[in-house]
Amino acid sequence: AVAGPGHVKGPEILTPQAHRADLLGPLYPTHGQLIAPHHLATVSEHFATTAGENYSYLGLPLVIAAMVALVWFIRRRDVLAAGIVALTSFVLSLGGGLAVTGLPQLRNGTTASGTWLPGKLLEHLPIFESVIPSRYALFTVIAACCLLVALLDRILPTGLMAAWRWVLASTIAAAVLASLIPAGTTNRPYGSTTYEAPSQLVAWTTGVVPEGKPVLTYPYPSWADLSPIAWQWQQGFRYKTPAGYFRVPQGRNDHVAFSDPTGYAYVSTPAKVFIGLQLGHPPALTPELKADFKHTLRRWNLRWVVALVAPNAQAGPTHAYLKALLGTPLHREPTLMVWQLRKAPSR
Repeated sequence: AVAGPGHVKGPEILTPQAHRADLLGPLYPTHGQLIAPHHLATVSEHFATTAGENYSYLGLPLVIAAMVALVWFIRRRDVLAAGIVALTSFVLSLGGGLAVTGLPQLRNGTTASGTWLPGKLLEHLPIFESVIPSRYALFTVIAACCLLVALLDRILPTGLMAAWRWVLASTIAAAVLASLIPAGTTNRPYGSTTYEAPSQLVAWTTGVVPEGKPVLTYPYPSWADLSPIAWQWQQGFRYKTPAGYFRVPQGRNDHVAFSDPTGYAYVSTPAKVFIGLQLGHPPALTPELKADFKHTLRRWNLRWVVALVAPNAQAGPTHAYLKALLGTPLHREPTLMVWQLRKAPSR
């Protein structure tokens, strides 16, 4: 992975220090918790630059319980080991520069600014230069839970006579769990998203598009919208599609492929055009762009384009843009447009 013939030279994650845990991360709940004061949850949205990389929340009850256990049982080797892991991983999760209440934010760059922290020693070392610091906080969570178990184990009596011990242990456990209850109740795993393939898409890709043929979808399957990848999977991969969110060597220097419109993926004109349209800033439809777009599709041996447009204020401009780019569609509904492109003339 790090030295084989296809390895990436230089950093794999291009902005790891942008995702640093916040000093107050263990105490500030996120919108993912049921009990989360709005102000604190709003502030924590900016921790680690993005909420998806903020793993440091523990809750005040768990923090207090872990600290009490560490002070009370410091002579126990298992407790001491858990305490060292918790402290070390938390400090490393802060990255190379201290961030407090989300500031300073580092949306770009690999070098952290701010008050010096030990993570500064790692941010330019091989392999470690691509480690996202905030993810060290996962080990802090595990170690804090071990400290909680040690505390509850010490409080609970061996017999049934000391009722107050049961009450105390139950109160501590209930307080810790209450601060960590996820928001909302669903029948799917916490944090997951359900993508149901639209019936119009299923009808065309199963009844019209030949099996195994490549299909270009709008939205373009990428970091900007992962639903088309799920649609393809739900139909048993009966059609192919250009997509990707992966890190590969590209160019003369074999550096990781990255661009603002497509993220971690090979740069292509269809990706830049469709993702730009999804994000509300499509590129100008010059004759050169339209020719390059269609040339790329021919190179991919791709003749089918399916666009699913949400019925909102942007539906009209999106329809007009796609029609100007690809011509009159073979089929059109309020939320669906389908094109079958002509084959390139043989030479």
